[in-house]
Amino acid sequence: MAAKKSSPGFMQDDITVPELPDYVIAELRYDSGVVIAAQGKFAAAAAAEPKANALNQILAEFSIKRIVSHFALPEKTLAARAKAVTGKDAEVSADFAHGGFVQIVPAKDKDAPKLAERLAKSGAVWQAYVAPRPVPAAMATGGAAGSRNFEPAQGYLDSAPNGIGAMEVWGAKGGKGQGVTICDIEGNWNLSHEDLPSGIPLIGGTPIAQLGWRNHGTAVLGEMVSRPG
Repeated sequence: MAAKKSSPGFMQDDITVPELPDYVIAELRYDSGVVIAAQGKFAAAAAAEPKANALNQILAEFSIKRIVSHFALPEKTLAARAKAVTGKDAEVSADFAHGGFVQIVPAKDKDAPKLAERLAKSGAVWQAYVAPRPVPAAMATGGAAGSRNFEPAQGYLDSAPNGIGAMEVWGAKGGKGQGVTICDIEGNWNLSHEDLPSGIPLIGGTPIAQLGWRNHGTAVLGEMVSRPG
């Protein structure tokens, strides 16, 4: 993404969406005993070998360009996952969890949806899906007083995986932040914005006199403490 300097600061100019192939993300069940091996295939200890073989059979039906750990974990970490004790008392660390995510790039983009569908039906896979395409972030503009309610369009309020589940807890005691104090560190804010409550104090520092900083800080405060409606 290119940018140019103007009087308000750095403003977005041209956006180039990267050309990436379609690929599948498969998340293995934590108790499957299956991992991605260095040679680009699924592997498992003897007890879980049939599950690994079933996954490899699915891969054999497609032309696969690459299959790797989605989080680029080293082979020794993946091997540790395969040997980990499973069951309700298993210690599921971050590496253990991340080791279950496998990135599979088919040679043909059109094969990605079918491959994801086949993998998702496997007993060793919790879920499989075509990775979302990258898109540039966008920011609404305008600040006329008394503008309409945009709350229905604020997807981050919705349930996961698209949001943080805020609306689900609004009815619970303290679900709207009563008794909670936060400190937001930004470059600037518009503390008189119509969506923000009055009385937000500036603890310290010197705001950066640039529109980009002010818009960003105001948007962040709006996500955390904006008035309803």
